Amino acid sequence: MWEGWSGNDKTIETVRNSTLNPISFVEKNLGTVGDDLQRQDINVNTNNINEKNNENIKKENKNENEDLLQQITKQLEQEYSNNIQQNNNNKNIKEVLEIIEISNPKIDNKLTLGDNIKFTVKTKGEDGNITISSNNDVLKPSQYTITPKKEKNEYEVLVSAQNIGNGRVVFSDGKSNKDYYFSVYQDVQEIFSLGINGPDTIFNTVKQKFTIYPIDKLGNTVNYNLDGNINISLLDRETNKSYDLMNQKINKQNNLFKFEIQAPKISNYRLIVNFKDEKNNLSANKNLESDIFIDYSKNDKYGNSMKELNKKGIIKGFEGKMMPNNNIIRAEIITTLVRYKYGDDFERFKNEMNKYIEKNGIFFEDINPEARYSPYIFMAYQDGVVKGAGGTHANPTIQAQKDELIALYSRFFNISKKDQFPSFIDVNQDDWFVDYANAAKNYNLFPFENKNKFEGSDFVSREKAFESLYRYMNVGEKMQPKIKTTEQKLEDAVKALINF
Repeated sequence: MWEGWSGNDKTIETVRNSTLNPISFVEKNLGTVGDDLQRQDINVNTNNINEKNNENIKKENKNENEDLLQQITKQLEQEYSNNIQQNNNNKNIKEVLEIIEISNPKIDNKLTLGDNIKFTVKTKGEDGNITISSNNDVLKPSQYTITPKKEKNEYEVLVSAQNIGNGRVVFSDGKSNKDYYFSVYQDVQEIFSLGINGPDTIFNTVKQKFTIYPIDKLGNTVNYNLDGNINISLLDRETNKSYDLMNQKINKQNNLFKFEIQAPKISNYRLIVNFKDEKNNLSANKNLESDIFIDYSKNDKYGNSMKELNKKGIIKGFEGKMMPNNNIIRAEIITTLVRYKYGDDFERFKNEMNKYIEKNGIFFEDINPEARYSPYIFMAYQDGVVKGAGGTHANPTIQAQKDELIALYSRFFNISKKDQFPSFIDVNQDDWFVDYANAAKNYNLFPFENKNKFEGSDFVSREKAFESLYRYMNVGEKMQPKIKTTEQKLEDAVKALINF
């Protein structure tokens, strides 16, 4: 019989120590076991053992070895399976997360209000979380939990000093705590002046935001509550005229004071701020330029015209914007003409319109009395400037064509010109607007892009409509007969007597 099969322990140990897979080992040696059985059979015949005994011996040996092989195979299969399971379990086991080290450069240092403290937390393991907590509202962590990430063992946590007093920050990994104590103090930097934060350009059509704050000699912000009297003014550097914008007591529980200003007119200014309390008398100033609109500068192509129209209160824009490329509508044209003639007395226009409607009803069927432009259209209706389509509709929101715009301006300023031939190749002598087109070209009343074409059906941008209005105003005023005042007439009479 093959050596090593005499006992279970020895046999199993032999198989275990084999370099082959346990099942392969057993299968490989099955042939060896069979050879042993044949040798036993020969020996029995040689010793003249009767045939019946030989068969019994062979059966007994065969059964014994088969039982042994089956027992070894089952035991090795079980052990092999257990080893595989154990290896898989070992792979799935995660190391418990724990804090190895926490570093912070400000530990044991005093903190001032507003400081941010950066902690660097070094860890090992992946199973679990690290919690961060504070004992009161003096210190506030940027996060309250650190959740481990794969292949990362270093994390940063910011803690802000948000109130004056003593505070504690605690880092815990579930097994141990690491405590850090801090004292937070009011910043005692010496206040030197005020800082001003805001734009370099202000507009006379919209307010701009500014902020003032106390600073030290190096220009650093100082934590100091602004509780006292503040005065804010604008000095016109061209005329030396001062505009008081604010003079009041403020009680701010922080070091910032915010306000808004709007340019009284287009000029160059100096913003002046003064603050005074029981301990300090602080001041600051900032030079400012001014402009008309956020989206249209006084330095743009027709900037000077827009500046003058805005100065007269004729164009104001919307939320600081002129929207120069938008096509102008009829209501906007009428609004500018009424402002030119009567000024921008909106409330008076509105009261007169409401009285008329209460007595006579609506003056045009497509006018909403609540619309911003309605009082201006009413004034134009009263003056006969606007008669409406069919006498019933003003069409206020329809975009104006060039021929309509120039006709309206020409009639309003009483400017037209009769020529033997039309001034444009696309205008006929019998066109209803021919005299207005001739005047527009002859007196340069519109910024035509093509000098030879009128292109009357084109819509007109707000920029070009306002530029045209400015030109009509200047030419119209020059063409109107000068009406002398009583004083001028009296002066002329005196001169006539002297000469006589």
